[in-house]
Amino acid sequence: MIVDVARAALIDHEALLEQVRENPDFHVAMDVWWQENEGWPKDGDPLLSFPNVIGSAHNAEMSSTAFREALKTALTNIRAFIDGKLVKGKVNREEY
Repeated sequence: MIVDVARAALIDHEALLEQVRENPDFHVAMDVWWQENEGWPKDGDPLLSFPNVIGSAHNAEMSSTAFREALKTALTNIRAFIDGKLVKGKVNREEY
């Protein structure tokens, strides 16, 4: 299995295509593409025709409400921090 959420160019597209084609038990998940355009991922990328490949657009999380919700959460967290209350999503360094 390979998961690529960094940069498509880290992987040779033709070699990956051959690997997917010849090894149906090999799986690919990615949200980055060699050619990105408004139809992300690029319409017609042959990788997407295989059942062992899952792909999404790199900006798939950007729904019509995502920015508003992120801003609301950030402002709520700032207020909670100022008031000495717990903030949502705080990461404790000692847990890692």
